[in-house]
Amino acid sequence: MRKNKVQHKQGFIQGIKSSRALYLLLLPSFIIFLLFTYYPMYGVIIAFKDFSPAQGILGSPWVGFKNFIQYFNSYQFWPTIRNTIVISLYTIVITFPLPVFLALMCNQIRARRFKKFFQVSTYLPHFISTVVMCGMIILFLSPSTGIIAKLAELFGFTLPNLMGSASAFPSIYVWTEAWQHVGWDSMRPYMREQMRLVHEKGTPVMRPYFYDYPEDKKAWEVEDSYLFGTDFLVAPVLEAGAREREVYLPKGEVWIDVWTGEERNGGETITVSAPLEKIPVFAKKESEYLEIFDNFS
Repeated sequence: MRKNKVQHKQGFIQGIKSSRALYLLLLPSFIIFLLFTYYPMYGVIIAFKDFSPAQGILGSPWVGFKNFIQYFNSYQFWPTIRNTIVISLYTIVITFPLPVFLALMCNQIRARRFKKFFQVSTYLPHFISTVVMCGMIILFLSPSTGIIAKLAELFGFTLPNLMGSASAFPSIYVWTEAWQHVGWDSMRPYMREQMRLVHEKGTPVMRPYFYDYPEDKKAWEVEDSYLFGTDFLVAPVLEAGAREREVYLPKGEVWIDVWTGEERNGGETITVSAPLEKIPVFAKKESEYLEIFDNFS
């Protein structure tokens, strides 16, 4: 048994050494993950302290649940709870059906150029930062200099001061949230389906060929490509300077190059172009998610 443990340890170390380049690539992501996910948790202890900037987090005295008790007994407790519940329910009611409706509407567009424009213009707001978004809201809704106010004046209307109205805040918050994310959310049905499979069956999203094609002997030998969910095959470039690579396509499927639309029969090894800006990706012919790549082709 001791011998097996030693062999296992040596094999583990050897595996790390042989893949050290990949672990080195992973290191920045790991460091960022620690710094921005776990390190900030250190600040949570402020809630249990009588925090003083001069003394710092660790130097401030512990007060237990004093801050929580003070909040629960304050006049602001119930209004903040009510506002949180109202805005949360309002957000769910508006933002849950809109992506579904948008995806169905987009699916019915037949003009390819307009469809691309529609998809890009609806999901690009997702990448706008919160700070910039707040600035845009002020730019749009300002009663004196806002774009909407100026347009209203052209038609003889006066826009009310929405930015100064407390009752208008929930609607401004929810509808700007919907505008920013509705397009992006409509593009994620495939990942939702894959996450459902992870939850219900434990099926990994990224998996080797043999997981789905155990009868294909060649699938057991492939180590440089993987399946991404049920419909896609991804073949990343692992050699420096390579602009093409060989890809094995599993048997029993007809595969489509998502960038060129070219059909390929499974069970064969092909050579595909691999420019810097595009990773070789193939989809099953019957996949309903091929249009995901329409924006980039």
